[in-house]
Amino acid sequence: GSVYVDEDGVAWQGEADYGTLLVAPSEIPSKPMTASQEFAFDAWRTADGVAWQQGDTLVADVVYQVNFTATYRQYTVTFSVGGHEYASYRLHYGDTVQAPELPEPDEEPAEGYHWECKWVGWSQGYRVTRDITFVYLCEEVEDE
Repeated sequence: GSVYVDEDGVAWQGEADYGTLLVAPSEIPSKPMTASQEFAFDAWRTADGVAWQQGDTLVADVVYQVNFTATYRQYTVTFSVGGHEYASYRLHYGDTVQAPELPEPDEEPAEGYHWECKWVGWSQGYRVTRDITFVYLCEEVEDE
């Protein structure tokens, strides 16, 4: 006989005589995505990594395990100035975000003050975990 097993240990089992044509389950398995990865069904494989092929016949007892191909999810990172997109990137989950250079303020600060500008929420080493927008903020700070 042959047995097909999914990642949760749920089995579809069939008994057959040796030489019988093997038929994979008609339902294609799926695996929920995580924050970091998406999964696509790859193949039914034996413990040795041999994939089930259309036309295979039963020559011995066999267990097929479902295999998925994982890809890292991509997220959009946007830098906004005055409500408009200043820069935007598509990065993989866990990638480090490099901020663009801060733009110069449109006006001069008042006498005895200077501008302190930043990307709100961004810091050196920030890693992507979701779609996110960082907003440009400048504050007038009194000179010391």
